[in-house]
Amino acid sequence: MPDQEDAEKDAFADLQAALENGEKVEALVFGEWGGYRYDGPIPKNKIGKVLTLRQARPLMRGWSFDGGFGCAHTYPVHIWTDRRVLFVHEYDGSSCLHAVPRFPTSDALPEMSGSDPNPRRF
Repeated sequence: MPDQEDAEKDAFADLQAALENGEKVEALVFGEWGGYRYDGPIPKNKIGKVLTLRQARPLMRGWSFDGGFGCAHTYPVHIWTDRRVLFVHEYDGSSCLHAVPRFPTSDALPEMSGSDPNPRRF
């Protein structure tokens, strides 16, 4: 559950940093916090619902997609843009946003576990 240290975290800023120049968010769907239930900043009635960025932005304060090792302290998410689909990649509790192309392409080389949030372009 987010605490006082989390108050300065901003998942919206994390998302903005992950977007490519000119990329536009079309929709987001949040899962449950860290993969389990709790009463957090995103109301339960918004979990699993398709949201616009305008609807999601106020819910993205006080937590981050980027976390240290241990327990995953973030929401799983699917974010559809006009170019890619972003999602939270987690390894041993450490989490960050990763992405895959939205449409079939040979311009991006697949990598194991989505290890590169910005796939190489050929």
